[in-house]
Amino acid sequence: LGDAYGLSTEFEKRKTVASNYPDRSKIIPFPDYKLTGHSSRWERGDWTDDTDQWILIFETLIGGNGDERIFAKRLKRRIEYGFPELNDSAGMGLGANIEQVI
Repeated sequence: LGDAYGLSTEFEKRKTVASNYPDRSKIIPFPDYKLTGHSSRWERGDWTDDTDQWILIFETLIGGNGDERIFAKRLKRRIEYGFPELNDSAGMGLGANIEQVI
């Protein structure tokens, strides 16, 4: 939930966030936050690659004995297909460093 909520301001400058949400006594509405150029790439309520990678690390530690090759295979599959079991059809938000490794 934290990652999905954080998407509302991810990569935004402090001034932009203050302009979009001027009343600091109120929380940013979720999932009805103001879309930005970055957050508009996701469906409302979705999470980013940070959560995707956390899920993959967790799965690899539990079912893959921490083997980095298993993690890499799972990451590649996630990029192509997302997490169908979570109604997620594609990987989003992949950073440039991870993309180069894959």
